[in-house]
Amino acid sequence: MNDFELQYKKVQKLYAKRQYKKAITILKKMPEDIVIPENYQWMYYKAYAMALFFGGYTEESLMYQRKAIDYAKDASIEEQRILYSNYCMYSHYLSDLTDEQLRDIHFGYDQLFRDIVPYQHTNLIVTGK
Repeated sequence: MNDFELQYKKVQKLYAKRQYKKAITILKKMPEDIVIPENYQWMYYKAYAMALFFGGYTEESLMYQRKAIDYAKDASIEEQRILYSNYCMYSHYLSDLTDEQLRDIHFGYDQLFRDIVPYQHTNLIVTGK
């Protein structure tokens, strides 16, 4: 296990115990204490965003949620959907966003998955009257 994975496990345990402030403290210092591998950057930002959100720092949380999305290009499509869905949902908690800004955030989610072709059921038998 690398240094990031060890620190990440600590944060996960604190998160499970709802000790968000302690998790934030670890996450805030993490880039100074260890090198976060490129392929783990999105996980770091996601963890930081979630701890900040549940710790009551909504605006700051969204900044890190957006970074998680930006770094998650190699994450699974399911993980990317979760990240962007959280970003969309949490943005509703900011009182200073306009309807247009919220719309743009939601349209961004739609654009993210435009290239994915839905599964086609080729052998579908329709029954009934």
